[in-house]
Amino acid sequence: MWIPQRLKDGMFLIVLVCPRWLGCKWTVIAAFIAYMPYIGAQFYPQFSTMIPTGLLMGLGGGPLWCAKCTYVTVITKTFSEITRVDSDVVTVQFFAIFFTIYIFCHVWGNLVSSLVFSLDAGDVQDDVTCGANFCPSTASTTNNTNLERPSDEKIYTVAGIYLACMVIAVCIVSYNEDTRECDSKGASIVQLVTMTFKMLRQPRLLMLMPLSVWIGMQEGFMGADYTAAYVSCAWGIRNIGYVMICYGVTNALSAVITGSLVRLTGRVPIVVCATVLHSGVVLGLLWWEPSSHYKAMFFVMSGLWGVADGVWQIQINAMYGVLFPGQEEAAFSNFKLCTSLGYILTYSYSSYICTDVKLYIILTLMLVGVAGYLLVEWKERARANTRSNKE
Repeated sequence: MWIPQRLKDGMFLIVLVCPRWLGCKWTVIAAFIAYMPYIGAQFYPQFSTMIPTGLLMGLGGGPLWCAKCTYVTVITKTFSEITRVDSDVVTVQFFAIFFTIYIFCHVWGNLVSSLVFSLDAGDVQDDVTCGANFCPSTASTTNNTNLERPSDEKIYTVAGIYLACMVIAVCIVSYNEDTRECDSKGASIVQLVTMTFKMLRQPRLLMLMPLSVWIGMQEGFMGADYTAAYVSCAWGIRNIGYVMICYGVTNALSAVITGSLVRLTGRVPIVVCATVLHSGVVLGLLWWEPSSHYKAMFFVMSGLWGVADGVWQIQINAMYGVLFPGQEEAAFSNFKLCTSLGYILTYSYSSYICTDVKLYIILTLMLVGVAGYLLVEWKERARANTRSNKE
């Protein structure tokens, strides 16, 4: 039932309207509440419960991400004015702090699921076809006991813990009465919607779109295809959480370190290093044949992917905030539309093509997207030099 969930961030009008009506803080609270029925539906996972709650979750996902990105961008402006530090550097650092905290959901969420799913687990089946040669719905996958669904009792336990965490999150966010409104220079809802669609004509946004779509695709691959074709297939579903904890830790550390390094190196060298690293991991996944006898490799691959993803999350989000000052809501709604498209593409073909083809698609689109990103950086640097020469 992934389709309604992954459509969440593409809701253009709701992404813009909710922050404008409710403000950033109450948009976050409303989005949290919209997530709860989907988690609760896991206790009775039927078509009649999953589809409506998935759609409701989708309606909350887009405004949630737009509100948090706008909020972070707005407070960076105030901090930059007070400290007189360059706003580009402050934006990257603030996004690094936010995403470091956010990324730790991979640690705690996966720790909970793995501890529960590991209870009374059976033996791991060897001699199965996994990795780049993994093809969904083939005889080798349907007869693989490593891919068997956990018991209902374990699923209910995990869902109950997650639902309790959502309730606590709502209480924490709503506790403080202080709020900060989203900054759109007093624009009306109609103006915001118009601004969003007009922004699609800007060359800078169009050049960043392939990389933005790819960010969603590579996240979808790690969350669905890597865990299925490599971890679950060769080592069992119960170990997914432990491997993804490694991904979360390296992701968070990458966000902290690269967010600080950008002050010394600038964005471009860090993005180029992430491109080289991510290309190497993709090629490694094409070559590697996973086996439960070599457990360390599962963590190495997920950890390196997490390092690269930490760069993409920080640098590209910050890039949108820097390129479109005063248009944050429209810019981030376009960004989330692109990443959502990447999610949708990944999940739409996930059940029909083999893993090696998916890896080739990811590698190709990444190279195209990075080329567009570097072109934007070159144009922005040329524009800044022209402006300084005139002054």
